[in-house]
Amino acid sequence: MTEQNISDPQQSLQIITEAIQGSKENIKENAWYFIFWGILVSVTCLIHYTLLKMHYDAKPHILWPALMIGGGIISSVHGYREEKKKPYQSHLSLFMKNLWIVLGLAYIIVIVMCFKYQNNPVMPILLLSGIGTLVTGLTIKFKAMSIGGVALLVCSVLALWTYGVE
Repeated sequence: MTEQNISDPQQSLQIITEAIQGSKENIKENAWYFIFWGILVSVTCLIHYTLLKMHYDAKPHILWPALMIGGGIISSVHGYREEKKKPYQSHLSLFMKNLWIVLGLAYIIVIVMCFKYQNNPVMPILLLSGIGTLVTGLTIKFKAMSIGGVALLVCSVLALWTYGVE
């Protein structure tokens, strides 16, 4: 993009309005991912917790790799379809995409390690989810998402305090 001399206040206002509208559209585009993963992680946590409380003899932590891999496949297919529709990518959407890809890789590492050592993955999953959600909320200046991120961080501490790592 080339720099332009903008002397007209109306033109400046128009550029700012377009940038704000573009950011709002970006938030709408990513809403599907936030809702999908929020529901998937929450449901997985609740099922895992319920199975632990019921003293289910099989290994309830097996849910994590199964459901998260399934979620990753669904997200990848959705993302691929959406990318084909967009003629460009903003810096904000590129940052969000990279943030969540890195966190997704961290989720995989955590789940594999917890599965291998038969540890409860809830605390590190909540911690990673809280970091990603809080950073996203702060970046897009969405207060409800920032509060959700803080809540996930608090829940990760409570999960550690309540159950430990095992």
